[in-house]
Amino acid sequence: MENSEIIFIIGAHKTATSTLVGMLNCHPEIFLLYENELYQPHISRHAKRFLAQYPDARFLFRSSEDLQTLYSQLQEFLKSKGYPYKYVGDKLPGLNANFHVTLNAFKVIFSVRDIRTWLGKDLVVRKYGMKQDVIPAAIDYSICFLKSFKLSQVFHVRMEDLISQNEMLLKELGKFLSLDLNRDIQNWWKKIPITDKNNPKASDPWWETHDSSLRQPKENDTVTQMSPHPFWEEILPVFDKYYQNLRGGFSPSEIDQDITTLLHLKKYSPLSPQQAFTHRESHSISQSEREKSNKNIIKKVLKALGLARTAIL
Repeated sequence: MENSEIIFIIGAHKTATSTLVGMLNCHPEIFLLYENELYQPHISRHAKRFLAQYPDARFLFRSSEDLQTLYSQLQEFLKSKGYPYKYVGDKLPGLNANFHVTLNAFKVIFSVRDIRTWLGKDLVVRKYGMKQDVIPAAIDYSICFLKSFKLSQVFHVRMEDLISQNEMLLKELGKFLSLDLNRDIQNWWKKIPITDKNNPKASDPWWETHDSSLRQPKENDTVTQMSPHPFWEEILPVFDKYYQNLRGGFSPSEIDQDITTLLHLKKYSPLSPQQAFTHRESHSISQSEREKSNKNIIKKVLKALGLARTAIL
């Protein structure tokens, strides 16, 4: 198996990485795991689901082996089960600072969204600890994006293009993979749930808690307006330089120089969301997020009323 037959999807949280897994898994020649991380010493909750269906696949999860060996063996294992996929791969959670080195030999689909809306999303604010300061996360997010241009085989997906130019995106992504994606992936949001329980793609029904991937994309879920601040004046031109030129060739020295510029922006820290934005609104919430939000509201109300859980049972 050649490196070119292994695909990794990477990107920060809330950049449509889950949707990309679902989209590509609609194609009969592609199999992507969902955050299984075969190379990790621990077994993730998603990997446990895969192993529940294929207990004889435990040998695939070994931290002592390199990525090429592990994912090549995954392809051979699936072939032995009657599923000879052309491509296999994984969605890796979050962004590792050294991904541009560890994944350079493979095909990588890097998902990104405009930093203005990424920083403004409530879930991102909470998950990346930005309630008091958005600057460290903004710098890390931008640097990881710039590092992705050092990858030898990378296809960048702007979340905004997935929403507004889905057909064009599938055509370009198909060229990257040398596959006709439009035929099998049209209306992918209707096809993501795998109903054939014997299919290895059904082993981990991750979409049950990511129902935003099951909806036709129509609009961005976050709207923001930045406050006048020198931090924005310096970081946005660097970010936009790459964001508006996804296919543009940037030399390693140019990328390193721009990364150095970003690192110097720590001098503006701290900058709270209240100071960073004049307006910030997430106007579309997936069902799973809404349910969690409702539960949190109920907990806060009960706490305010001084009611213990046992008192209402």
